[in-house]
Amino acid sequence: MLGRGVKIRKLLLNIKIGILIFVFQLPLCLLAQQHFVGSFDLVSEQTYKNGNVRHDTLNYSFEVDKTIMTIRARGNQPDMKMIFDFADSTIKTEFVMRGKPGGYTLPMNLEYWPGMNRSASKEHTDIDKSLESREIEGIDVYKVVASSNDYDAELWVTDKYNLSMLQVLSYQSVGKGKSKKELELFEKFKLYNLPLIMKLESKNGKADVMIRLINFSEVD
Repeated sequence: MLGRGVKIRKLLLNIKIGILIFVFQLPLCLLAQQHFVGSFDLVSEQTYKNGNVRHDTLNYSFEVDKTIMTIRARGNQPDMKMIFDFADSTIKTEFVMRGKPGGYTLPMNLEYWPGMNRSASKEHTDIDKSLESREIEGIDVYKVVASSNDYDAELWVTDKYNLSMLQVLSYQSVGKGKSKKELELFEKFKLYNLPLIMKLESKNGKADVMIRLINFSEVD
């Protein structure tokens, strides 16, 4: 009986060690699936039914071992940089407020980064490319239309970059209990490619949204 008990304890210990190895290696696995190295700006415009318009700009920089997202602040607020470091599995937030540097560090896991798994998503989508095609900033794109219960969407999509909109949006879902509504909306469209322009027309009185990806720079 004693020998059997020791074997069970060893088995449980091996299972725990295996789980820990999986948890710590997960961010590195995500990194291995991320092939795009370069940068671009994401510019969004939200037009509300009362006529108010909100503009936001995010800069994305995809490096070999990390992704950096910089939130360009409006008004007197400071820009905020979020550094997703896959090598040490951390998310560092940095900013300067009134001349003093500030920030904090979060562990890179699903609790603090609910959209983490989507950062490695690059599924293939078979899309009907017969609607219309053109060039945007010298990049070949084709028109795609999609719909959900909340929005009708018009997208101008490229296959040039090994990157999907789900990957891009995943970096905006950082924080304990952070909403994944943008990710969930795009999942409903069942599109895993990269749109350079995305127009969302609300069906229920919310703001209409225009998103543009511009200023691409790719590292060979």
